[in-house]
Amino acid sequence: MISSQIGQSAMESQILNQSILSPKAVGKHRSYTEELLLTALVDAFSILVIFLLLSFTNSGELIMIGKDTELPKAAQNKELQINPVLKMEQDQIFLDNKVVNVEGLVAALVELRVVLAEKFKAQGLLPENETYAVTIQADRRVRYTELNQLIVACANAGFSDLHFAVLAK
Repeated sequence: MISSQIGQSAMESQILNQSILSPKAVGKHRSYTEELLLTALVDAFSILVIFLLLSFTNSGELIMIGKDTELPKAAQNKELQINPVLKMEQDQIFLDNKVVNVEGLVAALVELRVVLAEKFKAQGLLPENETYAVTIQADRRVRYTELNQLIVACANAGFSDLHFAVLAK
């Protein structure tokens, strides 16, 4: 008896009357307020999507920072540009996320410079004064002697425009 009362009250509920499957609701139409709420919701989501796209486009990730890497802080800095990244992390050297040993670093950088030169020529662009840039990323606790190896290798390979990945103070 209780189950029949529950079934009967559920059948007569307002949710059922609004249902598309209900034979009683065949002639009913949506109210204008429901359409307005849906329009406002679509507008709000589209504004949110546009905002997120613009904010991620303007501040895209140019470098991936390892979990144990702490970048140095600098009072003067500029926004990073898209350049090849030379990274020293956990006693390993990475050139555009590929592991390179110290002995082969200059050769890898020269090869990268040749590839960049071909790419610039194909696009009809030449870097200013034919200088090539590279971004160096290292932990703030790295010794200068280790960091100097990267700087000297870049100079020997023809990369004269060096940028360092830092955090703003």
